[in-house]
Amino acid sequence: PRSTLGSGLAVLAAGLGTVSLVGPSTPYPLYALGATLTAVGCGLATPLLSHGMMSALPAHRAGVGSGLQSLARELGSALGVAVSGSVVTQTFIAGLPAPLRGPDAPTTVPAAEQALSAQELASAGLRDAVVADFTVALDTAMRVLAVLVVAVGALVVAWYPVRRGRGE
Repeated sequence: PRSTLGSGLAVLAAGLGTVSLVGPSTPYPLYALGATLTAVGCGLATPLLSHGMMSALPAHRAGVGSGLQSLARELGSALGVAVSGSVVTQTFIAGLPAPLRGPDAPTTVPAAEQALSAQELASAGLRDAVVADFTVALDTAMRVLAVLVVAVGALVVAWYPVRRGRGE
């Protein structure tokens, strides 16, 4: 199970890394590959993580294990959204074209388009720069998540119980 868990987390990280290569003109098969790798990695790792949590407790504490499992899943999801959202926002704001930078910098593509229109700066070049900047921000977030999966995954795999043979 430990090697399967490690493989699953590695495939998940590879999927996130592949998704980080997707841009506005990327052909769909590359996006589909990244999404598929991410799903397969989750599919390999999640049951083993659940089993690891549940098998670490005596049978009469199964309710506690189930609750901890739900807590870990929800907390992981919330932290993943918070981290990726923060990375996307900060990267997007930092890369905006000069006319949009400043204390009131927009944090979304529609807000940036609205600001460009309000400043009468709407041009295909600036709009394309905003979209490209947003793509870079998403790519950066996917890379950060991939690195986190590798780092935290290495710790989880190291602590995951070793499967013992019969009679041990």
